[in-house]
Amino acid sequence: MHTVCGEVSEMRNPDPEINFNWNRNVHNNCTVPSQFQSLPNLQVTRNLNTNQFTNPSTSEIVHTNSSFNLKMKPQTYDGLNDIGEYLTQFNLISEINNWSYQAKSLYLASSLSKNARSLLSELTEIQKRDFDRLVEILRTKNGTRNKAEIFRAQLKSMTRGKNQSISDLTQHIKKITRQAYPDANSEMIEILSLDCFIDSLDNSEIRLRLRECCPKTMAEAETIAVRLETHQLADKQRS
Repeated sequence: MHTVCGEVSEMRNPDPEINFNWNRNVHNNCTVPSQFQSLPNLQVTRNLNTNQFTNPSTSEIVHTNSSFNLKMKPQTYDGLNDIGEYLTQFNLISEINNWSYQAKSLYLASSLSKNARSLLSELTEIQKRDFDRLVEILRTKNGTRNKAEIFRAQLKSMTRGKNQSISDLTQHIKKITRQAYPDANSEMIEILSLDCFIDSLDNSEIRLRLRECCPKTMAEAETIAVRLETHQLADKQRS
């Protein structure tokens, strides 16, 4: 794939594929490929759905440098962590960089590593450049929807780990709850997480006091639990 640098002037056309006259006013640090050096202007076609430019005479794909701006680089995805959380962050980075549909597709494909990277060998060249299709395949391979029963079982047996802070326990429970109930709304996730949080505490007195306080949110329950635990530790140190 070659990169051509220059300015594009749009010609009015209702068709999704719009013709452009490519003015070869070369920007600094940009080099026009040798096969285009002899052309005063390059006639290209742009597909508005993919923001992809094509030279009609050769069917060669070209694109502007602006299509691949990189203000912030996405992290790699190895297939081990939650794909939903990764895609949420990836889409934010894509918006910051103002990527086209094609650029999003290529950056997502090139950000795959380790176990997730092996997926690329199973995809066609078209699928690698189709962001929606790529996301669909990643969710199928690495998503949590098909593992909901496993996460629900984890919630039922959830206990606070040794030396685990209340804050870490809170975040862990909220994450597992979202994975266990992928179709639940935020209000239901809050209720389910709250019940699991109280049950998972290893201190029976704190569990009882929490239920008496009737916290409405996880944040409120966490604050109360931290306060109660702090008071207990202070009492032990005085005795």
